[in-house]
Amino acid sequence: METYTGRLIDLSRPDPADVCIEDIAWHLSRIPRFGGATNKENVYTVAQHSVLVLNRVKQTSAGADNALLLTALLHDAHEAYIGDIIAPMSNLLDLRAPIERLKQRMQKAVHVGLLGKDFEPHEGTLIKQADEWAAYYEAYHLMHSKGKTMPRGVFLSDEYILRNMLVWPTDYANDSFKNHYHELMPASNKQ
Repeated sequence: METYTGRLIDLSRPDPADVCIEDIAWHLSRIPRFGGATNKENVYTVAQHSVLVLNRVKQTSAGADNALLLTALLHDAHEAYIGDIIAPMSNLLDLRAPIERLKQRMQKAVHVGLLGKDFEPHEGTLIKQADEWAAYYEAYHLMHSKGKTMPRGVFLSDEYILRNMLVWPTDYANDSFKNHYHELMPASNKQ
């Protein structure tokens, strides 16, 4: 695939050297969550979702280090290259394994390319909880069903139910994603 900056990515063997934050932020700021089936006029993007997950990890894990926060921000970065595959499709039995392999392959390239190391499995639990919370929060505010089709196990306090959720313009989502990345990334590792 060709990226925003003109890089060519081989999805079967992605080269971490071809991964760049400009492509990831640009692509994620234009990819809709929920297959675009939200009840807002503007597109709710994967970039905005990623910042929401980052902020949830900050909120629920006092003292989280920058490496964990970067991992939270980049948790869906593979979608910059393969898109946001909606859960009903990725959960089809005949597609689940190949889709998961593709996600892992691209996510590894992102982590090695931007962070210099592969994802640490122990970092996943907190990020997974934040991702599930964010998905339910988003569905509650952005879907006609108010999240009734989402798996249970996530609780939203009244504070979050009553809060109005704003959908960012794509350029703002792009800039916010990049700004968070640059704030968290150690100066010695920045591209």
